[in-house]
Amino acid sequence: MDSKQILSMNLKLYREKYNLSQEKFANKISSSLVYVNQIENCKRKLSLDMLDKITDGFNRI
Repeated sequence: MDSKQILSMNLKLYREKYNLSQEKFANKISSSLVYVNQIENCKRKLSLDMLDKITDGFNRI
């Protein structure tokens, strides 16, 4: 398993743990539903800026 797969699994795990839909989480981090879905399905590479947004999104819960 590579780092992209691990990140996508963890994003989905934590998003579901906090009872957030992809759409609600995307809104929380000022992103789009499509982008969050692509990350969770390993179809998009993540920038460090987006990783920071995701981390901040979970820190604000």
